Amino acid sequence: NVNSIPEIIAAVVGYAQSRMRRDGMFFLIDVGASTVDISMFNLFKKKEQDRVYRILWADIGGFGVLSRHLKRLKSLPDIEQERIQKLLQIKDCMDPIPDIFEYILSDEKPLISKADKEFQFDLNKLIAGVITKVKKDQNPRAQEWKQGVPIFITGGGYEIEYYRNTVMNKFIYLENTGISRPDFVEIPIPVDLKIDSQAPNIIRRFSSAYGLSFRVEEIGDIKGASSIEAISKIEKKISYSTWDDTEPG
Repeated sequence: NVNSIPEIIAAVVGYAQSRMRRDGMFFLIDVGASTVDISMFNLFKKKEQDRVYRILWADIGGFGVLSRHLKRLKSLPDIEQERIQKLLQIKDCMDPIPDIFEYILSDEKPLISKADKEFQFDLNKLIAGVITKVKKDQNPRAQEWKQGVPIFITGGGYEIEYYRNTVMNKFIYLENTGISRPDFVEIPIPVDLKIDSQAPNIIRRFSSAYGLSFRVEEIGDIKGASSIEAISKIEKKISYSTWDDTEPG
């Protein structure tokens, strides 16, 4: 039998095996190029098993870093889209994405602002959907609702403040439902990993890859994965060379 490890869990293996680790409920946002993966899970001990992960709920949406850029770009007239594409020369998801406002005409800014509001609304809906589902049905009595839910942020968009601020603002908005302000938790650098002093954030961007380097028995017992299809499997590949017929997902 082949055992698969959900990326939800793989991303936090470094934390679960570190001295920083504490048991309880956590929120995770994995920011990729095309998608954002949102999940909540419990980490606890059970009898002889030191690490038990229970996935409470998870969802995915096409709100990654490049998807946000494409949403902005497609709000512009075709001729402007072509002009900006040539200026930016973005060929793959590892290329940095400059601020599009530096390249557009002043009368086009309202179009970008409208696209941003639509994107923000849908991303907020995705985040709130996971939080409220867990609060209402999956784990309503968790002490973290009052103490503050620890938040992990990982993926290629780890360093982009927009996503960090969006998650925090959504939790603050939900304070009137009995949810306290959360805290961000940094995924620790593994003690056995020798890296350059400039590389910590790179490790956090690819924490899932680090977690997947472990054998299943080293990671721990994962519960709830069978009820949630591996969210990474439904990601749609974005073609960076054909912008016109590509939909972010």
